[in-house]
Amino acid sequence: MKYNKAEILAELIQNLNDELTVIEQASRAAREAATHEESKPEDQYDTRGLEASYLAGAQAQRAAEIQGNIRTLHSLGALKPSEGKAAIGAIITLAMEETNSTYILLPVGGGVRLSNSITVVTPASQLGKELTGRKVGDTFILQLRGQEKEYELLNIF
Repeated sequence: MKYNKAEILAELIQNLNDELTVIEQASRAAREAATHEESKPEDQYDTRGLEASYLAGAQAQRAAEIQGNIRTLHSLGALKPSEGKAAIGAIITLAMEETNSTYILLPVGGGVRLSNSITVVTPASQLGKELTGRKVGDTFILQLRGQEKEYELLNIF
């Protein structure tokens, strides 16, 4: 199967932009709640305003992280076909027992499953570490949830 890497990146960026919109809205709502008249403490044990400000801060931090991820993906430019080894931008098909799964190796966005059934994996993940530098035909074993699973690299695009 042929894949359009530009479309895959565009979909991931759109997913991140959608997530960013939701996080920014939630952050604004939490910030408003933290500063609202009703959030003023009624006594020394009333922490509603403080809790809302912590939430707003955490959401703002997540928004900044997502913005950084989007910048990182934009900085990749056009992803070229892989040259025989699994590296950033490679689309990889793995076989495990009777199941084949397809992944794209990217620096950010790990765990996102895209509409074409491709899952983003990062080099920082256990699977990404095992994949990086491998070639078609390579096999490896991963310890997942207390069980060993053997994988074979079927294709790199």
